[in-house]
Amino acid sequence: MVKTYRDRQQTFLPALALGLTTAAFIIAKTGRDALFFQGSGGLLQLPLVYINIGVASLPLALIFVKAMKIWGARPARVGILLFAATVMAACAPVLQAGDSVLLLAIFMFIPAVFGLIFASLWLLASDIFEKTEKSAAARAFSKVGAALSLEAWWAA
Repeated sequence: MVKTYRDRQQTFLPALALGLTTAAFIIAKTGRDALFFQGSGGLLQLPLVYINIGVASLPLALIFVKAMKIWGARPARVGILLFAATVMAACAPVLQAGDSVLLLAIFMFIPAVFGLIFASLWLLASDIFEKTEKSAAARAFSKVGAALSLEAWWAA
């Protein structure tokens, strides 16, 4: 099977988007963890924090699906990326190590919002390969997944 430039681009662009998102997630999570665990009660707050992340995931997913229905999939995907970037950029300069409500909120925000971002990017990849032959789509998904695994390994 001869791969055309368009075929390569269809595989490369979702892999690039997911790879850059993975790198952003790892960097944000690492910085968040470093600040959070410097506080005196960070470790003791973890169970409650992770319960809150799980509880917040369902309403966030429903809101995101509603946004996709109202504005369309593409504007909602771009919107969630811009929202996440804006919140993190606005909070990063004022976050301080130790116990703070803002740091606690950011600790929960990062995995919750990146869950939506990753889900939307994988949906985008499936939309791109929707009309592709099944075997070619399976190969493309495996290449995207492999690239993402390598990116996560390299960034960690």
